[in-house]
Amino acid sequence: MKNRNFLKLFIMAFAMASAFALTSCGDDDPVPSPTPDPTPDPDPTPTVSYFGYGCAFTMDSIAGDAEAFLTVLRDTMELYCPELTAVSDYQYTASIVCEEGDTAQIRELRTKYNAFVSAIYMYRDSERVPVVSANVFSKQVTEHNVQKDWTFNANGNASSTLEFFFQVPSLRNTLWGTDDAKQPSLGAFRFGSIWNQSSLKATGTATAHADGGEYTAYRQGNLLVFLDEAGVNKYGFQINESEESEPMTMTLVSVDGQTLDEADRVTYTIDN
Repeated sequence: MKNRNFLKLFIMAFAMASAFALTSCGDDDPVPSPTPDPTPDPDPTPTVSYFGYGCAFTMDSIAGDAEAFLTVLRDTMELYCPELTAVSDYQYTASIVCEEGDTAQIRELRTKYNAFVSAIYMYRDSERVPVVSANVFSKQVTEHNVQKDWTFNANGNASSTLEFFFQVPSLRNTLWGTDDAKQPSLGAFRFGSIWNQSSLKATGTATAHADGGEYTAYRQGNLLVFLDEAGVNKYGFQINESEESEPMTMTLVSVDGQTLDEADRVTYTIDN
């Protein structure tokens, strides 16, 4: 009887100890939850590099028949490079932006702009009207890594710049004389082959040969002045408009800074 009670107590003690052991193991060593696969990093946003081209045609001023010349200028622009837009009467610009490697539109605009500038450059040598002069500044720029909304600042730096004195009619390499019955104070004269821009607006300078000597000739629109070696105004002329079928003429209107009376003025005609 005693042995049977002892066995019952032993079984009960063993069961309690096993339950305690299982509870302790559960607290000390929990079963880990499964770890999800890491989320992959998103693909980086592709970087777009833009290429910009700009061009500008600028004149500091126009002397002479400005309105007639601006009409010629805009008509020529419309024919060769209509992409140019007016910033003012004296400045016209165009800009274009494209992705690197896709520059076909830029090449097309550059070609159009160069054709326009060439046409204006040649106009000064081929026409007689309107009688006008201007200092011209042609600028072009190409830039890498610009913003998509980039535009060319015509007053900023440029990759290439062309400056020239524009005059109609052209006086380069021209010889002038007169058969006026009055005794002129000046005989025949001629101009050299180069007319340079002057620091004065719409003004060009050249060497004039007359009376066996040389003068500095200043041209502004339809007005022309010969200065002597001392820089004194010696002869003043007015350039006259003429039709293609008529010879070009200019009239001597002042001598030694004094305006001549109408009766004393002498008209000179181009001899070549």
